[in-house]
Amino acid sequence: MKSTSINPEFGEIIDTFRSKKNDIFKIRKDDDIYILKKYDTEFFKNFKNEFNTLNECRNRGIKVPKILGHNREILLLEYLPGHDCKKLFLESKNKNTKKHILSGIAEWLSNFHSAFKFEKRKGDCILTNFIYSDDEVYGIDFEESIEGDYLRDIGDLGTSILRLKPSFTEERFSMVDHFITQYFSYTSREKVDLTEKIVESLEHYSKYSSHGKVMKEWAEMILRNGLSNIQEYRIRKQRE
Repeated sequence: MKSTSINPEFGEIIDTFRSKKNDIFKIRKDDDIYILKKYDTEFFKNFKNEFNTLNECRNRGIKVPKILGHNREILLLEYLPGHDCKKLFLESKNKNTKKHILSGIAEWLSNFHSAFKFEKRKGDCILTNFIYSDDEVYGIDFEESIEGDYLRDIGDLGTSILRLKPSFTEERFSMVDHFITQYFSYTSREKVDLTEKIVESLEHYSKYSSHGKVMKEWAEMILRNGLSNIQEYRIRKQRE
């Protein structure tokens, strides 16, 4: 069962955030606001991973929240005023604004991968794990950060875009293409086909979604036709 309280010495709870693996609170102490992240004991390794990755990011100039304090089960983090990128994306009616948000994430992610020599994944790379604050994008939630194929992060973010309701629309695929193009424009690496990474990500997240069947169907369609050809496939199907 999730905890709904914290030691009063940390301050007053003014908001809570959803998480499957830990408790996250927005707290006020005196005139200051912080984020307190309390880890379940069974996920202690996640605490160590996040603590280390946050410090490594700060040392490499990657925009992440500052660690203000910690013990074996708690991280006290800087509060970043703003909104998560999923909320901003869904609330925006302007296509250019949506592209601006995705460009900011693409730049952040390219900086992260470059800083770690393309040998480390952010992990759990979804729109809600990026905060837009003071016209800057910050990455949050590094419990699943791990050494591995950096292209999986791009695939996960692309899947996060495609799943936004209304999902798998022409605009969603267009936004994925924009994000991928922007990502590679910020790196020294040649743009590659990410069909397999999108498919892998869709199949992974389908296991935890109530719309898993639909996600698997789209994974199969994308695998058969290729990510770059999916728009042509959609148009052809509409004419049949």
